[in-house]
Amino acid sequence: MHNFTMHVLMPASIGLVALAFIGLGLYVLVKRRPVVLHARWMLVTMLIVLLPPILQQASVMLSDQRPPAGNSGLMFAVILLMPITIVALLVVQMRGYSVFGATQESFRAGLLSALANLGLSPEETVSTIRLPSVPAELNVMMHGSMGTGQLRLRSGGSSELLARIAYGMRRHFDEAPGPTNLVSPVLHVVFGSLMGLMTYTMMRLG
Repeated sequence: MHNFTMHVLMPASIGLVALAFIGLGLYVLVKRRPVVLHARWMLVTMLIVLLPPILQQASVMLSDQRPPAGNSGLMFAVILLMPITIVALLVVQMRGYSVFGATQESFRAGLLSALANLGLSPEETVSTIRLPSVPAELNVMMHGSMGTGQLRLRSGGSSELLARIAYGMRRHFDEAPGPTNLVSPVLHVVFGSLMGLMTYTMMRLG
């Protein structure tokens, strides 16, 4: 199981994540438009990366082999539970939707267009948009220097409402993309390429 994990499963998982990062970056770079994704796409990539070590530790614990000298059964349990805990934290935190390749202007234009198409009149504050007719509050975070933004419900509303808003933003970016920020897409391509190189090296060494 150890050899299969190290030489097959781990390179394959890293390679899949590398392709996901490169694909996301290239989409924005080629289309020259922001992309809206559910925030839990990052959770999926983390699960893919963490799966091999989780399986490896579980295999060691369930086998008849004794742990290496100096490591107790408790230590093995802790090592196994750490990635599971990380995943649990990501499940809680990765809510809402993420926007890549947008500027502050295009992000705001896409959001207001989506709300208008849904017949919702927003009341804007610094980081919150109130929707009195629902009622609900949207938590909006935009990192202009990186070209990334986040949109999630702060209170009220439903996941269906948020999905409809995200869909409206996608339609707006398809029809009128506006200015794009290419910092994040470029970094995704670079990071994905480095992960791809790591995958190639692991396969060669295997």
